[in-house]
Amino acid sequence: MNLLRIPLIFLCLLSVAAPASAMVPEALFEAEIEVMDRAPPARITGFIAAFDTVLVKLTGSRAAAGDARIADLRDGAQRFVATYRYLDPAAEDALPRLWVRFDGPAIEHALAERGMALWGLPRPPVLVWMVVQETGSRVFAAEDLHADLQAALKAAGRSRGLPLILPLLDIEDRQLLSPADIAMGFHDRILAASARYSPGAVLTVQITGDHEDRSEGRWSLYHDGERLDVREFSEDTTDLVGLAIDHAADTLAARLAAVRDTTPLGVGVLVRVEGLRSFSDFGRAQEALLALPPVSGVRLTRMEGGAAVFEVDVRGGATGIERAVSAGSAFAASRHDVDTHGDMIQLRLLP
Repeated sequence: MNLLRIPLIFLCLLSVAAPASAMVPEALFEAEIEVMDRAPPARITGFIAAFDTVLVKLTGSRAAAGDARIADLRDGAQRFVATYRYLDPAAEDALPRLWVRFDGPAIEHALAERGMALWGLPRPPVLVWMVVQETGSRVFAAEDLHADLQAALKAAGRSRGLPLILPLLDIEDRQLLSPADIAMGFHDRILAASARYSPGAVLTVQITGDHEDRSEGRWSLYHDGERLDVREFSEDTTDLVGLAIDHAADTLAARLAAVRDTTPLGVGVLVRVEGLRSFSDFGRAQEALLALPPVSGVRLTRMEGGAAVFEVDVRGGATGIERAVSAGSAFAASRHDVDTHGDMIQLRLLP
Protein backbone atom coordinates (compact mmCIF):
# COMPACT_ATOMS: atom_id res chain seq x y z
CA MET A 1 0.00 0.00 0.00
CA ASN A 2 1.51 3.29 -1.11
CA LEU A 3 0.50 6.85 -0.34
CA LEU A 4 1.28 9.68 -2.73
CA ARG A 5 0.49 13.33 -2.10
CA ILE A 6 -1.12 15.07 -5.09
CA PRO A 7 -0.15 18.68 -5.91
CA LEU A 8 -2.49 21.30 -4.49
CA ILE A 9 -3.55 22.51 -7.94
CA PHE A 10 -5.80 19.45 -8.33
CA LEU A 11 -7.64 19.74 -5.00
CA CYS A 12 -10.33 21.93 -6.54
CA LEU A 13 -11.35 19.07 -8.82
CA LEU A 14 -12.45 17.02 -5.82
CA SER A 15 -14.30 19.63 -3.83
CA VAL A 16 -17.95 19.31 -4.85
CA ALA A 17 -20.13 16.18 -4.46
CA ALA A 18 -22.50 15.18 -7.23
CA PRO A 19 -26.11 15.53 -6.00
CA ALA A 20 -27.36 12.78 -8.30
CA SER A 21 -25.13 10.28 -6.49
CA ALA A 22 -26.14 11.22 -2.95
CA MET A 23 -26.74 8.29 -0.63
CA VAL A 24 -30.39 7.79 0.36
CA PRO A 25 -30.43 7.71 4.21
CA GLU A 26 -32.82 4.75 4.39
CA ALA A 27 -30.38 2.62 2.38
CA LEU A 28 -27.90 2.70 5.25
CA PHE A 29 -30.39 0.91 7.49
CA GLU A 30 -31.44 -1.83 5.06
CA ALA A 31 -29.95 -5.23 4.29
CA GLU A 32 -30.87 -8.30 2.26
CA ILE A 33 -29.73 -11.67 3.62
CA GLU A 34 -30.07 -15.29 2.48
CA VAL A 35 -31.71 -17.49 5.16
CA MET A 36 -32.17 -21.25 5.47
CA ASP A 37 -35.97 -21.10 5.68
CA ARG A 38 -38.84 -18.91 6.89
CA ALA A 39 -39.05 -20.41 10.37
CA PRO A 40 -38.55 -18.09 13.39
CA PRO A 41 -35.07 -19.40 14.36
CA ALA A 42 -33.73 -18.78 10.85
CA ARG A 43 -35.39 -15.36 10.83
CA ILE A 44 -33.69 -14.36 14.11
CA THR A 45 -30.34 -15.50 12.70
CA GLY A 46 -31.10 -13.48 9.58
CA PHE A 47 -31.83 -10.39 11.66
CA ILE A 48 -28.38 -10.65 13.28
CA ALA A 49 -26.67 -11.11 9.90
CA ALA A 50 -28.57 -8.13 8.49
CA PHE A 51 -27.68 -6.10 11.58
CA ASP A 52 -23.99 -6.89 10.97
CA THR A 53 -24.31 -5.61 7.40
CA VAL A 54 -25.88 -2.37 8.61
CA LEU A 55 -23.15 -1.99 11.24
CA VAL A 56 -20.51 -1.98 8.49
CA LYS A 57 -22.43 0.70 6.60
CA LEU A 58 -22.91 2.92 9.64
CA THR A 59 -19.40 2.65 11.09
CA GLY A 60 -17.43 2.16 7.90
CA SER A 61 -15.56 -0.67 9.62
CA ARG A 62 -15.68 -4.29 8.46
CA ALA A 63 -14.64 -5.32 11.99
CA ALA A 64 -17.55 -3.57 13.69
CA ALA A 65 -19.61 -6.72 14.28
CA GLY A 66 -16.79 -8.23 16.35
CA ASP A 67 -16.48 -5.24 18.68
CA ALA A 68 -17.17 -6.35 22.27
CA ARG A 69 -18.82 -3.01 23.05
CA ILE A 70 -21.84 -3.90 20.94
CA ALA A 71 -22.20 -7.63 21.59
CA ASP A 72 -25.50 -7.01 23.41
CA LEU A 73 -26.84 -4.99 20.47
CA ARG A 74 -26.15 -7.83 18.03
CA ASP A 75 -27.77 -10.39 20.34
CA GLY A 76 -30.84 -8.15 20.54
CA ALA A 77 -30.90 -7.16 16.87
CA GLN A 78 -34.59 -8.09 16.62
CA ARG A 79 -35.64 -5.15 18.78
CA PHE A 80 -34.20 -2.70 16.23
CA VAL A 81 -36.16 -4.17 13.30
CA ALA A 82 -38.61 -1.64 11.84
CA THR A 83 -39.97 -3.89 9.09
CA TYR A 84 -39.01 -6.99 7.14
CA ARG A 85 -40.23 -9.19 4.31
CA TYR A 86 -39.22 -12.27 2.38
CA LEU A 87 -38.19 -11.92 -1.25
CA ASP A 88 -38.91 -14.41 -3.98
CA PRO A 89 -35.81 -16.54 -4.67
CA ALA A 90 -34.03 -15.98 -7.97
CA ALA A 91 -34.24 -19.70 -8.79
CA GLU A 92 -36.64 -22.46 -7.83
CA ASP A 93 -34.06 -24.30 -5.74
CA ALA A 94 -32.52 -21.15 -4.19
CA LEU A 95 -32.78 -20.29 -0.52
CA PRO A 96 -35.23 -17.57 0.53
CA ARG A 97 -33.93 -14.05 1.04
CA LEU A 98 -34.86 -11.81 3.94
CA TRP A 99 -35.03 -8.03 3.48
CA VAL A 100 -34.79 -6.01 6.70
CA ARG A 101 -35.03 -2.32 7.51
CA PHE A 102 -33.87 -1.26 10.95
CA ASP A 103 -34.68 1.73 13.15
CA GLY A 104 -31.65 3.75 12.09
CA PRO A 105 -31.72 6.56 14.67
CA ALA A 106 -32.12 4.02 17.49
CA ILE A 107 -29.10 2.04 16.28
CA GLU A 108 -27.00 5.17 15.80
CA HIS A 109 -27.83 6.38 19.30
CA ALA A 110 -26.99 2.99 20.82
CA LEU A 111 -23.67 2.86 18.95
CA ALA A 112 -22.80 6.43 19.94
CA GLU A 113 -23.55 5.66 23.59
CA ARG A 114 -20.97 2.87 23.40
CA GLY A 115 -18.34 5.14 21.90
CA MET A 116 -18.49 3.73 18.36
CA ALA A 117 -17.45 6.08 15.56
CA LEU A 118 -20.22 6.71 13.02
CA TRP A 119 -19.83 7.63 9.37
CA GLY A 120 -22.65 10.06 8.71
CA LEU A 121 -24.17 11.66 5.65
CA PRO A 122 -23.48 13.14 3.21
CA ARG A 123 -20.68 10.86 2.04
CA PRO A 124 -18.28 11.76 -0.76
CA PRO A 125 -19.47 10.29 -4.07
CA VAL A 126 -16.69 8.17 -5.56
CA LEU A 127 -16.10 8.26 -9.31
CA VAL A 128 -14.84 4.85 -10.47
CA TRP A 129 -12.74 4.40 -13.60
CA MET A 130 -12.35 0.65 -14.25
CA VAL A 131 -9.95 -0.82 -16.81
CA VAL A 132 -9.61 -4.47 -17.88
CA GLN A 133 -6.69 -6.00 -19.79
CA GLU A 134 -7.95 -8.32 -22.54
CA THR A 135 -5.79 -10.17 -25.10
CA GLY A 136 -2.90 -7.81 -24.60
CA SER A 137 -4.88 -4.56 -24.73
CA ARG A 138 -6.47 -2.43 -22.04
CA VAL A 139 -10.09 -1.32 -22.32
CA PHE A 140 -12.56 0.48 -20.12
CA ALA A 141 -14.95 -1.89 -18.32
CA ALA A 142 -18.22 -0.88 -19.95
CA GLU A 143 -21.72 -1.92 -18.87
CA ASP A 144 -22.49 -3.80 -22.09
CA LEU A 145 -19.21 -5.73 -22.29
CA HIS A 146 -18.38 -6.32 -18.63
CA ALA A 147 -21.77 -6.70 -16.95
CA ASP A 148 -20.38 -9.00 -14.23
CA LEU A 149 -17.76 -6.46 -13.12
CA GLN A 150 -20.25 -3.58 -13.23
CA ALA A 151 -22.75 -5.60 -11.18
CA ALA A 152 -20.07 -6.47 -8.62
CA LEU A 153 -19.09 -2.80 -8.43
CA LYS A 154 -22.65 -1.63 -7.74
CA ALA A 155 -23.31 -4.41 -5.22
CA ALA A 156 -20.13 -3.57 -3.31
CA GLY A 157 -21.09 0.11 -3.22
CA ARG A 158 -24.52 -0.75 -1.79
CA SER A 159 -23.08 -3.09 0.83
CA ARG A 160 -20.73 -0.37 2.12
CA GLY A 161 -23.15 2.54 1.84
CA LEU A 162 -20.75 4.23 -0.57
CA PRO A 163 -22.28 6.41 -3.33
CA LEU A 164 -20.65 5.62 -6.65
CA ILE A 165 -20.48 7.56 -9.90
CA LEU A 166 -19.92 5.58 -13.09
CA PRO A 167 -18.40 7.58 -15.96
CA LEU A 168 -20.31 7.86 -19.23
CA LEU A 169 -17.28 6.69 -21.22
CA ASP A 170 -18.47 8.90 -24.05
CA ILE A 171 -16.38 10.78 -26.59
CA GLU A 172 -15.49 13.52 -24.12
CA ASP A 173 -14.27 11.01 -21.53
CA ARG A 174 -12.20 9.12 -24.09
CA GLN A 175 -10.65 12.31 -25.46
CA LEU A 176 -9.54 13.31 -21.96
CA LEU A 177 -8.50 9.91 -20.63
CA SER A 178 -7.33 6.55 -21.96
CA PRO A 179 -6.96 3.15 -20.26
CA ALA A 180 -3.19 3.59 -20.63
CA ASP A 181 -3.35 6.83 -18.62
CA ILE A 182 -4.93 4.90 -15.76
CA ALA A 183 -2.44 2.04 -16.03
CA MET A 184 0.46 4.52 -15.90
CA GLY A 185 -1.06 6.45 -13.02
CA PHE A 186 -1.09 9.83 -14.76
CA HIS A 187 -2.96 11.59 -11.96
CA ASP A 188 -3.11 14.95 -13.76
CA ARG A 189 -5.06 13.43 -16.67
CA ILE A 190 -7.18 11.27 -14.35
CA LEU A 191 -8.26 14.21 -12.21
CA ALA A 192 -8.78 16.50 -15.20
CA ALA A 193 -11.10 13.94 -16.84
CA SER A 194 -12.91 13.43 -13.53
CA ALA A 195 -13.68 17.12 -13.01
CA ARG A 196 -16.86 17.04 -15.16
CA TYR A 197 -18.45 14.64 -12.62
CA SER A 198 -17.61 16.75 -9.53
CA PRO A 199 -16.73 13.72 -7.38
CA GLY A 200 -15.78 13.70 -3.73
CA ALA A 201 -13.10 11.10 -4.48
CA VAL A 202 -11.79 9.22 -7.50
CA LEU A 203 -11.04 5.49 -7.65
CA THR A 204 -9.18 3.87 -10.54
CA VAL A 205 -9.34 0.06 -10.80
CA GLN A 206 -7.22 -2.15 -13.10
CA ILE A 207 -7.93 -5.86 -13.56
CA THR A 208 -5.26 -7.98 -15.24
CA GLY A 209 -5.28 -11.76 -15.79
CA ASP A 210 -2.62 -14.39 -16.53
CA HIS A 211 -0.93 -14.42 -13.12
CA GLU A 212 -0.65 -18.19 -12.51
CA ASP A 213 -4.40 -18.72 -12.82
CA ARG A 214 -5.05 -15.63 -10.74
CA SER A 215 -6.03 -12.12 -11.66
CA GLU A 216 -4.25 -9.04 -10.42
CA GLY A 217 -6.08 -5.98 -9.19
CA ARG A 218 -4.49 -2.56 -8.80
CA TRP A 219 -6.41 0.44 -7.63
CA SER A 220 -5.69 3.99 -6.58
CA LEU A 221 -7.89 6.20 -4.43
CA TYR A 222 -7.58 9.97 -4.90
CA HIS A 223 -8.97 11.92 -1.96
CA ASP A 224 -8.11 15.14 -0.18
CA GLY A 225 -4.98 15.73 -2.23
CA GLU A 226 -3.54 12.25 -1.68
CA ARG A 227 -3.33 9.02 -3.67
CA LEU A 228 -3.46 5.62 -1.99
CA ASP A 229 -2.26 2.66 -4.09
CA VAL A 230 -3.20 -0.99 -3.41
CA ARG A 231 -2.40 -4.31 -5.17
CA GLU A 232 -4.23 -7.62 -4.63
CA PHE A 233 -4.58 -11.03 -6.32
CA SER A 234 -7.61 -13.30 -6.61
CA GLU A 235 -8.96 -16.16 -8.73
CA ASP A 236 -12.20 -14.22 -9.17
CA THR A 237 -12.13 -10.83 -10.89
CA THR A 238 -15.42 -9.79 -9.25
CA ASP A 239 -13.78 -10.35 -5.85
CA LEU A 240 -11.08 -7.86 -6.81
CA VAL A 241 -13.73 -5.26 -7.63
CA GLY A 242 -15.31 -5.82 -4.23
CA LEU A 243 -11.94 -5.49 -2.51
CA ALA A 244 -11.29 -2.19 -4.30
CA ILE A 245 -14.56 -0.75 -2.99
CA ASP A 246 -13.89 -2.15 0.48
CA HIS A 247 -10.48 -0.48 0.65
CA ALA A 248 -11.91 2.80 -0.62
CA ALA A 249 -14.72 2.71 1.96
CA ASP A 250 -12.30 1.71 4.74
CA THR A 251 -10.02 4.63 3.91
CA LEU A 252 -12.77 7.24 3.65
CA ALA A 253 -14.50 6.04 6.82
CA ALA A 254 -11.22 6.12 8.76
CA ARG A 255 -10.85 9.76 7.75
CA LEU A 256 -14.45 10.90 8.10
CA ALA A 257 -16.15 8.79 10.78
CA ALA A 258 -16.41 10.37 14.22
CA VAL A 259 -17.61 9.56 17.72
CA ARG A 260 -20.78 11.48 18.50
CA ASP A 261 -21.45 13.31 21.75
CA THR A 262 -24.57 11.77 23.31
CA THR A 263 -24.62 13.98 26.38
CA PRO A 264 -28.27 15.05 26.73
CA LEU A 265 -29.20 18.69 26.30
CA GLY A 266 -30.33 20.37 29.51
CA VAL A 267 -33.51 22.19 28.52
CA GLY A 268 -34.77 24.92 30.81
CA VAL A 269 -31.61 26.18 32.51
CA LEU A 270 -32.36 29.75 33.55
CA VAL A 271 -29.71 32.40 32.95
CA ARG A 272 -30.09 35.95 34.27
CA VAL A 273 -27.88 38.48 32.50
CA GLU A 274 -27.22 41.83 34.23
CA GLY A 275 -25.64 44.99 32.88
CA LEU A 276 -28.05 45.58 29.97
CA ARG A 277 -28.21 49.34 29.40
CA SER A 278 -29.75 49.39 25.93
CA PHE A 279 -31.62 47.33 23.39
CA SER A 280 -28.34 46.62 21.61
CA ASP A 281 -26.95 45.19 24.88
CA PHE A 282 -29.94 42.84 25.00
CA GLY A 283 -29.23 41.64 21.46
CA ARG A 284 -25.55 41.25 22.22
CA ALA A 285 -26.31 39.18 25.33
CA GLN A 286 -28.60 36.84 23.39
CA GLU A 287 -26.03 36.38 20.61
CA ALA A 288 -23.24 35.81 23.15
CA LEU A 289 -25.26 33.10 24.89
CA LEU A 290 -25.86 31.33 21.56
CA ALA A 291 -22.14 31.54 20.84
CA LEU A 292 -21.24 29.49 23.92
CA PRO A 293 -20.10 26.01 22.69
CA PRO A 294 -22.55 23.90 24.73
CA VAL A 295 -25.61 26.08 23.98
CA SER A 296 -28.09 25.07 21.27
CA GLY A 297 -31.01 27.43 21.95
CA VAL A 298 -31.93 30.63 23.80
CA ARG A 299 -35.40 31.98 24.63
CA LEU A 300 -36.26 35.22 26.50
CA THR A 301 -38.32 34.56 29.64
CA ARG A 302 -38.67 38.02 31.15
CA MET A 303 -37.10 41.47 31.43
CA GLU A 304 -36.11 42.92 34.81
CA GLY A 305 -34.99 46.53 34.44
CA GLY A 306 -31.34 46.35 33.46
CA ALA A 307 -31.39 42.55 33.28
CA ALA A 308 -33.01 39.78 31.26
CA VAL A 309 -33.76 36.16 32.10
CA PHE A 310 -33.27 33.56 29.35
CA GLU A 311 -34.18 29.90 29.18
CA VAL A 312 -31.19 28.15 27.66
CA ASP A 313 -30.85 24.72 26.04
CA VAL A 314 -27.38 23.63 27.06
CA ARG A 315 -25.36 20.45 27.09
CA GLY A 316 -24.13 19.73 30.60
CA GLY A 317 -26.73 21.92 32.34
CA ALA A 318 -25.65 24.77 34.61
CA THR A 319 -22.13 23.36 34.85
CA GLY A 320 -21.82 23.50 31.08
CA ILE A 321 -22.56 27.23 31.03
CA GLU A 322 -20.25 27.99 33.95
CA ARG A 323 -17.36 26.18 32.29
CA ALA A 324 -17.94 27.93 28.97
CA VAL A 325 -18.05 31.35 30.62
CA SER A 326 -14.90 30.71 32.66
CA ALA A 327 -13.10 29.65 29.48
CA GLY A 328 -13.65 33.10 28.04
CA SER A 329 -16.77 34.88 26.78
CA ALA A 330 -18.66 38.17 26.74
CA PHE A 331 -19.82 37.50 30.30
CA ALA A 332 -18.51 37.58 33.84
CA ALA A 333 -20.01 35.17 36.36
CA SER A 334 -21.98 36.97 39.06
CA ARG A 335 -23.31 34.19 41.27
CA HIS A 336 -25.12 30.88 41.14
CA ASP A 337 -28.53 31.23 42.81
CA VAL A 338 -31.83 29.40 43.14
CA ASP A 339 -35.16 31.17 42.78
CA THR A 340 -38.75 30.04 42.47
CA HIS A 341 -38.17 29.17 38.84
CA GLY A 342 -35.42 26.65 39.65
CA ASP A 343 -31.68 26.60 39.22
CA MET A 344 -30.47 29.94 37.86
CA ILE A 345 -27.11 31.17 36.59
CA GLN A 346 -26.33 34.85 37.21
CA LEU A 347 -24.11 36.52 34.62
CA ARG A 348 -23.00 40.09 33.91
CA LEU A 349 -22.51 41.32 30.34
CA LEU A 350 -19.06 42.81 29.90
CA PRO A 351 -18.79 46.25 28.28
